[in-house]
Amino acid sequence: MDSLELSMRKQHEIAEMTKRQTKEYEKMAERVDKEADSNRVNSLEVTLYIEDILVLEDKSISRERMTQAKADLAAARLVRKNRKEYALLVGMIEDLPSRAETTRKLEDIQEELIHQQERQQQLEARLSERRNHLHALNIILANFQKLLSDEDNELSNDAPNELGEKKEDGDDDDHSNKERSSETMDMG
Repeated sequence: MDSLELSMRKQHEIAEMTKRQTKEYEKMAERVDKEADSNRVNSLEVTLYIEDILVLEDKSISRERMTQAKADLAAARLVRKNRKEYALLVGMIEDLPSRAETTRKLEDIQEELIHQQERQQQLEARLSERRNHLHALNIILANFQKLLSDEDNELSNDAPNELGEKKEDGDDDDHSNKERSSETMDMG
């Protein structure tokens, strides 16, 4: 029963920790999304900028600016790709508890294990003590039963002799002989 309660408590703590981490990661994801949206706008601005350059300026200057804009666009795409990978990593990390949390839980489990082992030893000692008491009680009962049966045998041996003597004095000798033979059979 204690282990079930411990397990339920652990599951509850894990669930709360996961909720906290989920909230933190959601906040981080919102920041990443905002930055990604601003990068989309920047990409569009870069594209419009390139078109404006082509229209307004001469070919050599526009080619230099166009090359620069392409480099900026490639950098923006790289940043966006890195943010997506970061979001995936955040999702993976969300599933795993932190090292400190894992260490703390491991220590809690080890303490609980030690407590359970001590409890088991106490219960085993109590069980051994009760076994010894039961064994002693069985011996006492066996001795008492033997004593009672010995007393019954003595009483049964004494009682027929007394009855036999009384009947010998009386009229019916055949009846007393039958009792003696039955006593002999009981003893044998």
